Amino acid sequence: MSGDVPKARPQLARPLTALKISEADLVRQAPLRANDPLPLVLQATSEVSLSSWLHSQRDRLMSALTEHGGLLFRGFDVDSPDKFAAAARALTPDLLGYLERAAARTEVAPSVFTSTELAADQVIPPHHKMSYSHNSPLRMVSL
Repeated sequence: MSGDVPKARPQLARPLTALKISEADLVRQAPLRANDPLPLVLQATSEVSLSSWLHSQRDRLMSALTEHGGLLFRGFDVDSPDKFAAAARALTPDLLGYLERAAARTEVAPSVFTSTELAADQVIPPHHKMSYSHNSPLRMVSL
């Protein structure tokens, strides 16, 4: 083994450079249906934190929300009420509590509630979310 000569590393034609991918490139966007702007679908193209991405893209997304009337997020890892709350707060920092309650709901994280908890045979008439409230929301975030 004393006669072994270490092999030289091959020389690269050019030095390696870091690949720069913007936060916006991590998510593909397109309307759900052709010729219908509502909603704009935002699909994760790789593993990305929804709350972090929303923080970095908030201004652009608020403009898109105004333009399209709704945003539909797909492919993000939102597997707990806390992750959902973090994502919702990235767009709307001051989430409303469920005051002046009109339906049975359970708070699963601070200011994050289940949908109306009724038996399957019960009917929920068409309504506007919290329209009866003195402090109604400007935006709704659902999962």
